[in-house]
Amino acid sequence: MHMRTFPRGYVDKAFAPRATRPPSGPLLLAAFQLAFWSLFALLFFLTVRPYHLFADILLGQAAATAALGLAASTVVERLYTLLQGRGASAITAAGCALAGSVLLGLAWYALAAWAGDLIDPFEGVRMPVPGGVLFAPAQLPLYPAVLLLWSFLFLTAARWQDQHAQRERLLRSEALAHEARLRMLRYQLNPHFLFNALNSIGALAGEAPGRVQRMVGELSDFLRYSLLDAERLEVLLRDELRAVTHYLEVEKVRFEEDLDVRIELEPEAARRPLPAFLVLPLVENAIKHGRRMSALPLRIEVTARIVNGSSLQIEVKNTGAWITASQPTPAGTDTGLHNVRERLREHYAGRHVFDVYENDGWVHARIRIDHER
Repeated sequence: MHMRTFPRGYVDKAFAPRATRPPSGPLLLAAFQLAFWSLFALLFFLTVRPYHLFADILLGQAAATAALGLAASTVVERLYTLLQGRGASAITAAGCALAGSVLLGLAWYALAAWAGDLIDPFEGVRMPVPGGVLFAPAQLPLYPAVLLLWSFLFLTAARWQDQHAQRERLLRSEALAHEARLRMLRYQLNPHFLFNALNSIGALAGEAPGRVQRMVGELSDFLRYSLLDAERLEVLLRDELRAVTHYLEVEKVRFEEDLDVRIELEPEAARRPLPAFLVLPLVENAIKHGRRMSALPLRIEVTARIVNGSSLQIEVKNTGAWITASQPTPAGTDTGLHNVRERLREHYAGRHVFDVYENDGWVHARIRIDHER
């Protein structure tokens, strides 16, 4: 039995997709509030300054008016958030926020006029500003209009953020479902192998203790790969073939000279990631199917190489003939090949080819994975 050996103790990190985080709502809201009301205060100051004698007084009035507008907009935001938190629809919450903007805009005007008079020591002097005097009744509609503008921008941003968060939740849900599906397919692969190995250990315990010790050691190494990597969806090909080697060593103890195996792995191919337990079911099928359809010793060859410059090609072939439609299919053969096809489709949609065919006394199972474009 000719096998390539692998160094022990290699550990690599899992190749797991990372979900992007949505923007932080409170931080975005704080930045929006600061930018909007700073711009409002600046426009307030620049618009009235040509008609106002004292820049420092006007600056205080602009700051006070913007601060009151900030307070009013915060009430609108809290009202919208409260309604959504209590299960109101987005349209209902938005309608209440816009209606509240009009009412709060009127209150904002009254408070701004009061604060402006407190700041201006010459409140009895009427300043000739656009529309009459500063905080004149003719300017009353401007305040609800400004708050409505703020609400429109806020609701637009909130709607965008809700859609973004919904997309993120959908992507996370799909990723979890995808992972669960891959795990389900993976865990269907080798229970019958463990059952057969334990039965063989029991049968050999009395007649060949040395072979039992060897078999337990190889089985332990194989299980270590299975258990330690249970949270990983992808591994390096060299780790996968190391597990295949342990699996075949267990089978070699069972079948002795009736099984001859050769494994060839190119160095560049060894570093390629692939779904864990992808190659093993092909080797399992080669043994189960080959024992029925091949003369002894059963010969199995596993090769992995880079072809066409960048594509990974993995081939498992065994001596014998392919099962015809009139012949019974060994238990688990269809399941194993179906799982391989499903996992390849999940991982490499549109970037892989999987063929099973017979040629010149050999049955070939060949996977080609194209380099990601």
